[in-house]
Amino acid sequence: MREPLDDALAERRALVGWSNAAGAAPDRPGGPLPRTCSFDVREIPFSTRGSWLSLSPVTALHTTSAHIHLDSHVNGLRPVLRLELERAGSEVEARWVADATRLAWETAGGRVEATFDGPSTVRLRGHGVGLRAVDSVGELTSFTGAYLVVDPVDAAAVLTSYETGRRYRMRCLAGSMDVVGDQALGRCERSVLVGADGRDWELEITETTGR
Repeated sequence: MREPLDDALAERRALVGWSNAAGAAPDRPGGPLPRTCSFDVREIPFSTRGSWLSLSPVTALHTTSAHIHLDSHVNGLRPVLRLELERAGSEVEARWVADATRLAWETAGGRVEATFDGPSTVRLRGHGVGLRAVDSVGELTSFTGAYLVVDPVDAAAVLTSYETGRRYRMRCLAGSMDVVGDQALGRCERSVLVGADGRDWELEITETTGR
């Protein structure tokens, strides 16, 4: 059965001129497009045309984190979510591999992949390791921070960011999802954990301006 992320990856390949046949690439002026155009995500953020979002460890000018963040470029560079790999309650180190269609975290016994499904949606999937998406600010005040709530309609976790003026809807498409900090105020952890039960999982994160 075809997974939603596979459809997003196929569309991304089409946008950069790749065919669906493994290893095939069309001829272009100046030569064929390489099958893999990898780059260092510390130097070039992973994003897509027309998006205000990116995936990168860079969280501010001359500041590089040990974790990939979902960054917003609305109102300047704003780290929204810190993405941490987790297995059995402990953080797992990973190697980052990025190309034109996907960003991957590679670790012993597990792998996570991310791709854009349009300018406002990021899809992530993993096997053998879970992922925790953590509010980057960590404190909610009257004017700064973020508020996390679980939507009773579809169980999506919705993070409202005062830093960007946007909402980030996190919806589990496969596997398990646990939410920490639902409706909490002040300084506390606000996070979403997928894949804690060891099963394969898929997560969709969509930036919106409304509900």
